[in-house]
Amino acid sequence: MTVAPWDVTAVIVTRGDCDLEPILASLIFDKVCIWNNQVARDEGAYGRYVAIQDHVHTDVVYLQDDDCVLSEENQLRLVNAYEPGVLTAMMPPERIDYLDTVLIGWGAILDRDLPESAFERWRQAGHDLDTPEFKIVGADFVFPMLTPWKRLDGYHTDLPHAHAANRTWGSFPDYALVKERFLQEGRRLRDGS
Repeated sequence: MTVAPWDVTAVIVTRGDCDLEPILASLIFDKVCIWNNQVARDEGAYGRYVAIQDHVHTDVVYLQDDDCVLSEENQLRLVNAYEPGVLTAMMPPERIDYLDTVLIGWGAILDRDLPESAFERWRQAGHDLDTPEFKIVGADFVFPMLTPWKRLDGYHTDLPHAHAANRTWGSFPDYALVKERFLQEGRRLRDGS
């Protein structure tokens, strides 16, 4: 199955404290949904998934963080690589620290129901989706870990605020431990161990 940019809704989640114009100007998608955590209820990164469920009406979704820009070429590569039932994410080729999962913030394309399927599996395993740790950190690690995925090597451009202290990585004093806990539990659930 092939899709075209007009078949896809781009979803951007933001803290609401940065200029989205460079991103909006770069997008190849006509339909864009912005989840602003300062305007809507604050769901952290999980806001992108709330936006998909509550506001997206296309079957296919493009995700990107609010602190980077992808070239038109790389957005088209993602669209052309779309496969039903598969999360396709773009990551820089030198990012070899995630070999058994992908990161979605640098551009990803997926079926709109894939996140909810992963989160339902997480719930059924007895995990809570309503904690600050899950909403801010865990959702973006649990979803790809519990979803069939493929990776495209490609680059993005960081915007000036990409490394600011208020980004997700600075949200908890023990961020690395929180992230690792979600990765390990996601692996355990994925692998059935």
